[in-house]
Amino acid sequence: MKALFCTDGSDASLYAIEKALNFLKTDSQIYLVNVMDWGFLPTYVTFPQEEEVGYPERKNAAELILERTKALIESKGYKVSDSNYFSGRPADEILELIKTEGYELVVLGSHGKKGVGKWLGSVSRVVVTKSPAPVFIARPPKNLIGLSEKLSKKVLFAVDGSE
Repeated sequence: MKALFCTDGSDASLYAIEKALNFLKTDSQIYLVNVMDWGFLPTYVTFPQEEEVGYPERKNAAELILERTKALIESKGYKVSDSNYFSGRPADEILELIKTEGYELVVLGSHGKKGVGKWLGSVSRVVVTKSPAPVFIARPPKNLIGLSEKLSKKVLFAVDGSE
């Protein structure tokens, strides 16, 4: 299986990756991506000073996030085929990768934004509604301490009878 794991380094994205690994074989092709969000302005509108000053810091942060995520995945017995980072709007960049690279599964974490953040839209919501590939989204519980003892290994598949 060719899977795209999207990570921003947050607990939500790492939680989703750990949960998704349970559904993959150890010989799956796993690709990591980090998209540096430039905010409301598209990349081509940013000022030259912002790119010169902000980009190296963001690039270093993206590389660190990818290294840490790769280490987590490999500590579970899986191999990361490749990793890369991009700048732009995360949902748009992820959807473009899905279309051009032919991923069979996309893995995202969900932060569960509320208020204005929810109104503006979340990356996971946009990707799941527009992706041609299946999308696995997981949101970490509010309190992870002692949670593994409470959780059973059950999976709920909700179906409506459609194809």
